[in-house]
Amino acid sequence: MPVNNAMYDQMNWWNDDSSVSLLSTSINPCRISYFHDVLSSRIGLQPSKVRVLDVGCGGGLLAEEFSKKGWKVTGVDQSAPSIELAKAHAAKVGLSIDYQVSRGQKLPFEDETFDVVYCCDVLEHIPDYPTVVAESSRVLKKGGVYLYETINRTLMSNLIAIKLLQEWSWTRVIPDDVHDWKMFIRPEELHGAMRAAKIQNVETRGMTVDNPIGFIKAILRHRRGQTSLGEVGRIAPAVVSDDMSMGYMGFGIKSA
Repeated sequence: MPVNNAMYDQMNWWNDDSSVSLLSTSINPCRISYFHDVLSSRIGLQPSKVRVLDVGCGGGLLAEEFSKKGWKVTGVDQSAPSIELAKAHAAKVGLSIDYQVSRGQKLPFEDETFDVVYCCDVLEHIPDYPTVVAESSRVLKKGGVYLYETINRTLMSNLIAIKLLQEWSWTRVIPDDVHDWKMFIRPEELHGAMRAAKIQNVETRGMTVDNPIGFIKAILRHRRGQTSLGEVGRIAPAVVSDDMSMGYMGFGIKSA
């Protein structure tokens, strides 16, 4: 089934029971910890002196986490309602984030504007994702850092992301047109798109659920109306792993 990206125009990004709440409660803590460690501890960047671009920011779930850690964040998304919601929520919590409406395939910035560009939970929704990678590279400074996170195209991701979370009536927690398994991206495919865009991959790590049995039990409780979807994520947080059979994230450096 083709993905329905128009659904994000009606998305309540900050509701603890919305279909994206697993991102904020389970996945976000894992990826912001990993990305912040890569940028500040391993590469040695100082947040206050670095311009960061979030490509496909949605309602600002990850952009706010970067901003809280001191990074100077710009976020772009093609969904104007999502951008308006992101602006309103940032203002509500006192964060200064530059949000703009834009497609990832044509970013409204000059060449080599940003020190860091990241694209998370986005590329698997875009048929021409190599174009987004190339455009991200265009606005990234030479020697700049490209961060990514997406879903692998494997039997495991078909079972979990498609069957368990989207299709099976007794466990379904997200709409059945959020993901199309055929659009999931194998690491070697993404790394090839990065190389074509002059970004050399440095590291790729897997992302798995820390408590898979608890995760399924929590989903069943959610289906019975006993807990929010956000609470499901808090019960079963994502962790960095060597297992890339479901999701993965990593970073590359743009060639000088």
